[in-house]
Amino acid sequence: MTRKSKRIPTANRHLSTPSVKAKQSKPAQKTSPQSTRSTPKKLNTGVTILKKLLQSNNSDLKAAIASQAKRFYGGEEAKPLQIDAVANLARGRNTFLLAGTGFGKSRISEIYFKLLPQNAKPVVLVLNPLDALGDNQVAEKKGKFTAINLTKLTFNKNVAEEIK
Repeated sequence: MTRKSKRIPTANRHLSTPSVKAKQSKPAQKTSPQSTRSTPKKLNTGVTILKKLLQSNNSDLKAAIASQAKRFYGGEEAKPLQIDAVANLARGRNTFLLAGTGFGKSRISEIYFKLLPQNAKPVVLVLNPLDALGDNQVAEKKGKFTAINLTKLTFNKNVAEEIK
């Protein structure tokens, strides 16, 4: 007995699937994998960064991120790995960073948050495995913007509705 394997759709299928019109006279143009990965046509998030930044090339985007971080942190420059991570988030890419204590991983979400249009009331969700670290970060941020530390003990259906 043989099984037919089903093709599982990927999360980024909109990046590689060309749209097809009913009566198409020309064949669809092929694009290189690099060009489809550089800027997604449509991000799956409800809020995107400023269109001007999203349409810029990577070096301009990284320069804008570095400038924003420097202003936000009182002249302190962001690390290149922080800038790269924020640039990947801005492009709508799945991003994972493994770095040691004190590297500045928490700043990545803060810098990314600052790129989002504030009139859209964006929400950036940061998953944090340590309750104490989450509490410290929330205490630091409360004066700047709304923050809440959700743990398995505090996160429930009612809290989820309040966040919406």
